[in-house]
Amino acid sequence: MSARLEEQVTQNQQDIQALVDAAKDLSQLTALAVALQDDDLFLVRKDSDGLSYSIDKASFLAEIQSAITFLIGFDDLDTDLADANQIFNAIALDSPVATVTSNGTVITLSLEKLTQGDVRFVFSDGVHTHDCTPADTVALTAGTDIKPTLNYVYILQSDLTLTVSTVGFPSAEHAPIATVLCQSAASLQTDGAYKVHAWTDHSGSSNNLGHLAHINHWIRNQNATWSSGAACTPTVGSGQFDVATSAGLVLQLHDHTFPAFNTATGSDIYVVNDPTTAYKKVGDLLLASLGQDINGTTLGTVNTDFYNLVIWGAVNEAAGDCKLFVNAPDGAYPNNNNGVASNDDDKTAIYTIPDDFKGVGFLICRLTVQENAGTYTIIQNEDLRGQTPSISAGSGATGAVLTKTLQIEVFQRGTAVTVGDSATEVGIGSDLNGWNLVNVVGIVEDKGSGVGILAFTPERRTNGVINSMLSTDVTIDSTQFFAQDGVIDTGFDNVSTGDKIKIDVNTQSMSPAPNGLVVVMEFQKP
Repeated sequence: MSARLEEQVTQNQQDIQALVDAAKDLSQLTALAVALQDDDLFLVRKDSDGLSYSIDKASFLAEIQSAITFLIGFDDLDTDLADANQIFNAIALDSPVATVTSNGTVITLSLEKLTQGDVRFVFSDGVHTHDCTPADTVALTAGTDIKPTLNYVYILQSDLTLTVSTVGFPSAEHAPIATVLCQSAASLQTDGAYKVHAWTDHSGSSNNLGHLAHINHWIRNQNATWSSGAACTPTVGSGQFDVATSAGLVLQLHDHTFPAFNTATGSDIYVVNDPTTAYKKVGDLLLASLGQDINGTTLGTVNTDFYNLVIWGAVNEAAGDCKLFVNAPDGAYPNNNNGVASNDDDKTAIYTIPDDFKGVGFLICRLTVQENAGTYTIIQNEDLRGQTPSISAGSGATGAVLTKTLQIEVFQRGTAVTVGDSATEVGIGSDLNGWNLVNVVGIVEDKGSGVGILAFTPERRTNGVINSMLSTDVTIDSTQFFAQDGVIDTGFDNVSTGDKIKIDVNTQSMSPAPNGLVVVMEFQKP
């Protein structure tokens, strides 16, 4: 052994145990092993007393495994780190820039580094430096000005080439570059592409913020996400109008508890858009507390004793800082004949939340209120939890657009689409009562072949009477996986509780036919 060693210990269990005990944690313990002296010995330095030890490798590992409650899996360390590093697969170590141009005939996407030069991409087999000097290019598929084509651009790990597809990103390992919606080459040359969405998954930006920071920044700039609870229960009567909300769970980026509120027991609520005093703090919703709409018009008169209030919350970091808010309306009603107030025919309810509350604000409910000589009645308590608010409260000539979707599986996966009415009918519940159809999307499992088309329309059955909800069918041809080109028939676009909807396939002329058909119908609250 080396003469530098002041003490040599070989296969000495007592000294090995002392060495292990001297390490205060796992990181100190692993730092002791500094060199391998020969095939069988670790050379270990113990800095606390100046002693160095040369210890039999097998004994050293055996004693560590028995002396600590957790251990390093030396044999698996490389595999574990390699598996963990898969989180970086497909990421760019440089900032790529994708630009789309056209010469009037050919549409081209060019890829290069932000500051010019090559771009490094991480794949499972290592780092690939993509030659972007000069910029790498690929020709995109043009559509037409009225039927553009969506292009998916990526670098496939298996061949490391810049590739484009009009079907989608591949299931194999790849680095996505962009999605580009191309109209005609001539139009794109003068007007630019309809859409250029760069998938800039880079490890860091020019200001040294990493990709995770970018993701978190985007999440925190979205509205808070309601998860559970926070249900609103109003208590009304003669001289009383209080609201209570149950405790709930709401997400900013992480889960946060929204505490229970009850104005009847001392909780406050803020009238965020009161025209006289913004963010007016009140202890109830009586007319003495909230007595005018956003225009300054007095509520509770013969012409304004039916009105809509929107309740929303702000989930802050500490439960004690959470707040309950109410939006005053942009108008009112003299009555509720034919449901004009509860349906809010004039769109007086304001569903917006101030931009300053982005990331913490969430909708709770819309209350349709009747006031009559100091007695309050709730005509409707509409649940808004999970709905998306608009951008800025109190701006208010219009309310938020609320939408819901209904999905019908007309033909199962692997089943060829044929002409005829679907065997499946879907009923309309009270949650869609009075809503209007605004869009229909047809999606097939795989594309058909030939020059034919698949055409269909949804049909509404109301009190036994069947009507098509489209004046022009949705059509899918052999180049498409989906289409949404149908024209809504505004005479039959609304639905009511108890209606039934089925899909009528009027045409299927492709051979072979596409398999599997799902229809998604989007409804909007008027």
